[in-house]
Amino acid sequence: MVFLRVFPFVILLSACGSDSGDSAVDISDISQDQSSSVLANRVLPGENGCDNGGVKIDSGFDQNQNGVLDQNEIAESQVICHGLNGESGSNGFTSLIKIQDEATGDNCEYGGKQILVGMDIDNDGELSEAEVEDTQYLCNAVQIAESSASCSVADGEGFVTITCDDGTTAIINDGVDGVDGVDGVDGVDGVDGVDGVDGMGLEIDNRIVCDDILGGYLSNSAYWEFSITTMKNGLKFITGSVTTFNSTVERSLLLSPTDGGYSSPSIGLINDAYIGRNGTGIGFWDLDCPHSSRGVHVRYEDNDLINVDIGSTSNVINYSASSGDCSTFSY
Repeated sequence: MVFLRVFPFVILLSACGSDSGDSAVDISDISQDQSSSVLANRVLPGENGCDNGGVKIDSGFDQNQNGVLDQNEIAESQVICHGLNGESGSNGFTSLIKIQDEATGDNCEYGGKQILVGMDIDNDGELSEAEVEDTQYLCNAVQIAESSASCSVADGEGFVTITCDDGTTAIINDGVDGVDGVDGVDGVDGVDGVDGVDGMGLEIDNRIVCDDILGGYLSNSAYWEFSITTMKNGLKFITGSVTTFNSTVERSLLLSPTDGGYSSPSIGLINDAYIGRNGTGIGFWDLDCPHSSRGVHVRYEDNDLINVDIGSTSNVINYSASSGDCSTFSY
């Protein structure tokens, strides 16, 4: 069997009473079936034959499934008028309207809604059976059939396809997007971040710049430079570079007084400065600035330096630190 779905049920109810404010209408909907709709609106004095106002109850089916009982969907309307205002007396009773499901039977062939109306005589907020003064029914127009078939759902672009093992297939297109909801409440402010370093501490205190050309078998093919910039807060910004016949390699690092190597900073680089007979070595540079000498010790290691043609048997060239290679600038 194929599952037939009746249009969703929507209830839009508004409390109403006479202009005097001495009476009230309380509507409660405890029904679960969502196939039909009920809409209650206040009737102002002088409208719809109600001298003292009243309530208009519209009923029908939400055919376009927009959650609202539109004017063209109203199948039946009933007007309940308030009585005329009497002499001032004790507070009156609250009018109650109770909506609940109506099973299939004599009142509704295919089930529907049962609408009960009465006064809350015992003031307990509930419409008891003894307080019911009028009963009306809003019946379903289509039988809802149950099916034992097993079905699967497959998502598509803008639609879903429902396929059942009894051979039934249905395609349901996505509905129109609803209106965006109201923005939520702003979240709690986050924890304050850690205070930054004072700007005064980032000023430069002094700068040492050392540079020279590495001799030996490299002739004039390797130029190195090493600089230390000391900030007034004690930080040191170290930069080392090596320029060879085919490239320049530079590296920088930042040291605080608590970091290892702060007193004697050094930088390691890779830049091939000599291509010998083998042509397979890689050039490793180490630029080291001992605190006591105020100079830079340069060490270059490359297996290509071992060359019997020129009488070299070592793969290392050392350049001793010399303060004459360095210049100091104060700020």
